[in-house]
Formats: sequence, C-alpha cells, structure tokens
Amino acid sequence: MSAAAPPGRPDGAAAGGPGPGHAHDLRGRLRAIRAAAEDVRAFAAGLDDARLLALPEADRRTYRALKDALLEISERAGELPPPLLARHPGVDWRGWTGLRDMASQRDFGAELRRLGLAVADDLPALLAAVEAELARPGDDAPECRSPDLG
Repeated sequence: MSAAAPPGRPDGAAAGGPGPGHAHDLRGRLRAIRAAAEDVRAFAAGLDDARLLALPEADRRTYRALKDALLEISERAGELPPPLLARHPGVDWRGWTGLRDMASQRDFGAELRRLGLAVADDLPALLAAVEAELARPGDDAPECRSPDLG
C-alpha cells in the first residue's frame, strides 16, 4: 500500500523537507535564492526609509512577504558549499545566513532600516554571484551541505 502525499505537497516530499519549491540540489538552491531576491526587490521597490520602517503596521502583507523572502535567501545561502562562497568574497555570506536569527526575533521590525541598506547595497552582489554560479558549467552537488562560516 503506497502512502499518500502529505497535504498540500503533491510531490510526496515530507512536510518541512525539500520539494519543488525548495532547492534540493545546488542549482535549485541558487534558483531559489534568485527568485527570493527578485521578490525582495519587488516588495521593497519604491519604499523609502520611512515607508520601510512603517511596514509592520502600515502594510502587514508586504512586511511578511519581505520577511519570508529574506528568510528564504538566508536558509538557501546557508546550504551553499564553501567553495562556492569562496569564489565570491564580495558577498556578505555571513550576513545573509545571519538573517535567520534576526528574522526570528520578535523585534524584526526594528531591524528594517538595516535591512533596507542590505537590499540596496548587498542584494546586487548576491544576485551577481548567483547568476555567475548558474552560468558556470559543471557538476551539481546533489547533497545539501552547510558551509562552515565560523
């Protein structure tokens, strides 16, 4: 007797596990980072500091969407292998992976000014690194590994 797919997961992946929307291979992780970064760009478009800081109360939907997209970047960046990170020293990998901790805090809204700077200053470097890696020919690393960022 075959088990049914978990609710909402037609691919049969375990709840919380990798599925088609989550990266299970290196290129998939990179595509997930790119998609989330493009979402961040779209969600933050036209937001000056005052509007960004007002998001938690003024536009809860955009605030949560922005937070979720940043968390996706953080999670997937934490799964990239060390040689890839080393090829792109201009990217603040530690900062991107550290978003998990910042976003899990209750006072994430207080960090919005710093996140606005990250979106403006750091997101282009991250996207450039992701695009460069996606353009690289070569083998894919199917296993998920966490880099040693310490």
